[in-house]
Amino acid sequence: MVPTLLLVGLVLGRWWQVVIPAATIYWVVLLVATGVGSGFAFGVSAAFVAVTNVTVGVLVFQATRLALRGVFANQLGLGRRLAGPSTVSACVATFVADDERGPRLSMCLGSSSC
Repeated sequence: MVPTLLLVGLVLGRWWQVVIPAATIYWVVLLVATGVGSGFAFGVSAAFVAVTNVTVGVLVFQATRLALRGVFANQLGLGRRLAGPSTVSACVATFVADDERGPRLSMCLGSSSC
């Protein structure tokens, strides 16, 4: 039964904020409905097992996604530009004051001229 929860985390790990609570609720309801156990202590322990296992699946998915993203970024020659929003936001907010027309906003968006 544990591989089922890991598989849910692996397949739906991109939407982890929805998957972890939903899988926890569905797992407890499934176990109680099929007669595996009952009671508050059983529900809490089943929920803990579900959260733990789905979270492990999500972490494996996220780590794989980030690793593959880095590999493909290096293959395409994009380098650090896909690493995060810091490169774009730094270039958008760059003001050029050394112009005879006065200060203006530079629109380089990640080029080497920023």
